[in-house]
Amino acid sequence: MKINFPTEQESDAMKAEFFKRMKKVRLEREAALHPAETGLTELVKACKSDCGQAYKIRALLFSLWNGKATSLLEVVDLDWELRKHFAAVVLAFGHNDFFYDAIRSAFKNENRWDWFLEEVDVK
Repeated sequence: MKINFPTEQESDAMKAEFFKRMKKVRLEREAALHPAETGLTELVKACKSDCGQAYKIRALLFSLWNGKATSLLEVVDLDWELRKHFAAVVLAFGHNDFFYDAIRSAFKNENRWDWFLEEVDVK
């Protein structure tokens, strides 16, 4: 069996394509940050009402924050605007500037951190 290695020109073309894709991903991830920050703020504000939507949002965000399993079908029961906000949060979650601390800060800013943690009685 003969192994064919790419020529220098082919290798350079593959590298250029790789870096082009990585740049595109980086720009898309950075563009996702602002909608996610706005979305998280709106989701946490919705949690102040203590309605059924609030508990679904808490379960979904707690799953992101702590890995506690929850059904993604909870998303289906959210109002359309809240669903879009949650999708924005999921899209950006894990970015350097939008991770666990973002969720903690958002709930603390609305004085809902204890309520958020009461899901599993962790403080």
